[in-house]
Amino acid sequence: MNIQDRSTWQQFRLRVPVIAYMDDTSYLNSSGDKIQASINIATQFYQYHDVDINRKKSELMVINPKLPRDDLYIIIERDKSKVQATDKKIRYLGCYFSSSNSRKRSIKRIKDIIEKFLNPIRRKRNTVGHIAYLINHVLIPRVVYVAQLMTLSENEWNLLFTPVIKLVKQICGLPRSYPISALYHQYILGINNPWDQICANQITSFTYLINSNSLASRSIMIRCRAAQLRLAIHDNIFEHESESLFLGHQEAKSNLTRKLNIVIQQDYINRTTWAISGGNIPTREIFITYKCLNLLRKIGTANSYPLYMLVN
Repeated sequence: MNIQDRSTWQQFRLRVPVIAYMDDTSYLNSSGDKIQASINIATQFYQYHDVDINRKKSELMVINPKLPRDDLYIIIERDKSKVQATDKKIRYLGCYFSSSNSRKRSIKRIKDIIEKFLNPIRRKRNTVGHIAYLINHVLIPRVVYVAQLMTLSENEWNLLFTPVIKLVKQICGLPRSYPISALYHQYILGINNPWDQICANQITSFTYLINSNSLASRSIMIRCRAAQLRLAIHDNIFEHESESLFLGHQEAKSNLTRKLNIVIQQDYINRTTWAISGGNIPTREIFITYKCLNLLRKIGTANSYPLYMLVN
């Protein structure tokens, strides 16, 4: 793309109005009227096939509402049931969503899962192999699945997992000073580290999706392009120096660079579609030189047209 030639500019859009898995359906849109229209169409289909919508299990979540809370609702046409918007968390396919994304609430949910797992184990006798199996195949997959909607640092995961490590040491008859790294060692106890597991899952899923041809792949590519715009990166974001990408987001930075040492390269055919030219001096380099890279976040969100380069 040449910033001085509008004919080279491109727009990427993706609209996903509905998500369905088995008998669980979610309607997504930018306004209540559009969601109501989608529900009306679905209701007609359900009527043809004599299917009822369970009003008691229907929930409405509104993010950044502009109307009063009492005016936020939808109508299920068949029985004219009103579903009012809720401020509470909504559970969908085992994950929890909320109109106010509370970090403390998410961390508390993981703590509750861990505590619920540990309570029955404390009252029973377990062998070392048994407890390691339960942690690796029951607890960690559960918390990793729930935590896929949040980003926690390695230190935060270590704190969350402290009760588990403490119980393992008690069962094994080990002192508190026993090194935790030995518990994670493959040939000693072999307990999986939840943070390592999350990092591995994230990069595996990301690599698979960006190389596939699906709605999820297109969505990720649009998000990557949006990130490139917001960060004022003029070259390919996949091949950019990852140390300077995150603008202070320490959790993401530690996940992708310090721990995994990820290097992503794109094929030569599509590489040029991510490059931005038409100027002399990249503005991002100026911010890096004067060590004020965090200001790019404010500038990127305040301008409709990001400032990539200075032109003589």
